[in-house]
Amino acid sequence: MIFDLERTLCLTKKPALNSLKLEFNPSDSLVLRAHLNELNHFLFVRNKLFFKVGVWTSSSAETTQKLLDPVFGRFKNNLLFLYSSPKSDSQRDLQRVWYNYPDFSPSNTLMVDSQEDSTSPKENHIPLPEIKPNDQALKILQDYLKFYSYQVYCGRARHLIDFVNKIPFSLYYLEHSKPEFSDHDWENRRFG
Repeated sequence: MIFDLERTLCLTKKPALNSLKLEFNPSDSLVLRAHLNELNHFLFVRNKLFFKVGVWTSSSAETTQKLLDPVFGRFKNNLLFLYSSPKSDSQRDLQRVWYNYPDFSPSNTLMVDSQEDSTSPKENHIPLPEIKPNDQALKILQDYLKFYSYQVYCGRARHLIDFVNKIPFSLYYLEHSKPEFSDHDWENRRFG
């Protein structure tokens, strides 16, 4: 799992002006996406052998370093890698990851980002919607990853990319974000 930070896991606001000096105050300048702590615990504690996490941001290296503590907290040292591509027009080519980390390939790598067409190849991209108050996107992503690991356990899925092609996250998100959705066995009946 590779995450972008800005507009995916957090949202930075303009720094507050204090006596003509720009200061970075996380409580005033940063909004963390709802359910981020639960997702971190799921990835770094409960499923640390099943999922590896990297970061590939569209922010500068300096900004990225400032965001790591509030976004990942004590888990920041468990990140597999940290890439920064501050040019907004540059697409993140996952070949770089596969070259540097030979255990990873197109079959087991996903880039989670809120920007369309930010990742190459597109098949390895999971788009998240904009951050909103009381956002459920990370909770739904966690449920999606739980469903994937359950499918692996049952022998119904082998490669992550095959699962994503069979059950696109955009469809899963759309159906699970409906207010009337509350049946947790829905996945087993529909996709089992």
